[in-house]
This record gives sequence, C-alpha cells and structure tokens, in this order.
Amino acid sequence: MKAKNVSASMARAVGALSSFLLRAGLLFFAAALLAGCGAGTDEGAGRGAGAAKAEQAQQTLGVETASGAHKFTVELALTKPQQRKGLMFRRQMRPDHSMLFIYKPARPIGMWMKNTYIPLDMLFVQKDGVISQIERNTEPFSQRVISTNGPVYGVLEVVAGTADRLKIRVGDRLVHPLLQGE
Repeated sequence: MKAKNVSASMARAVGALSSFLLRAGLLFFAAALLAGCGAGTDEGAGRGAGAAKAEQAQQTLGVETASGAHKFTVELALTKPQQRKGLMFRRQMRPDHSMLFIYKPARPIGMWMKNTYIPLDMLFVQKDGVISQIERNTEPFSQRVISTNGPVYGVLEVVAGTADRLKIRVGDRLVHPLLQGE
C-alpha cells in the first residue's frame, strides 16, 4: 500500500511539472512572438514601433548656402545598426526630411543604395559641418559603392534633386549640434 501511494504521488508530481513546463513554454513563445511584432520596420505602409523610434530621433538641421538658410527635419543614424539600415526599405521621404550619419572618428566612407527605393543626394561633411563632396541623384537599388575623396565626419542624405533645387554646393555648411568642429 505504501508503494502505491509513493507511485501515485510521483505520477501527480510529474504531471504537475509537465503542465508547468508546457505553460512556461507557451508563455515564452507568446512573449517572443509579441516582441517580434513590436520590433516594427518602416517597410510597410503602417506605422510600427520602428517609425515611432525614428520620430523620436528626429531633430532640426540647417544648411547655410549662398542662396540662404534652409531647414530640414533630420533623423540621426549614430549606431552601426542604424547606419547599416539607413533609408533602406522606405518608399518615400518628404522633401524637407533627411538622415544624418555621423562617423567617429572621421574616415573615408563608402555608401550604396542597396534596398533603397528613394533616389538621394548625399552630402559628405567635415566635423565643422562644411560640405566636402556631393553625390547627386544616386540610383535606387544600386550596389555601386559611392566612395568619399578622403575622410569625412558625416553624410546627410536628402531626396534627389534637393542639392540642385536649393543650390547646395561644396563649401556650404550644415548646422547641427553634432557638427561643431573642435
């Protein structure tokens, strides 16, 4: 009789443990699924968590040219993952929006348009914000590497045609707290 009670107790314990592990596994799966849904990207038409994070990182940037001062809403690409993604998968961008990449320390940079739907102008700048090179009307989806002529501290990407429309030239200056020089 004693052995029967021990066996019954063990069976109940094993059943309870199995039930607990099954529930824990389902909860883990559900949490992982929800976390994946919350990651969001800007690939779709909806406004996921990725779009909300991008808006949080937006600031104002000025461009001083011979034709006058121009303002842009700028999204910052400061981390390696942000810089790797850049404006990939976005299907549109307002003419007064841009993305600023900062590279510390300044160095030669290579950019490309892989998975980028929007043709862009790329303004390569020094630490003091002075534009040292401009690549106009880049080709969407191109894997051609756009290399700088030397070390740069940052790159501002704007909608293609913006540099011509605003008469932005080499020697003009971007104004932003991250571009203050030494």
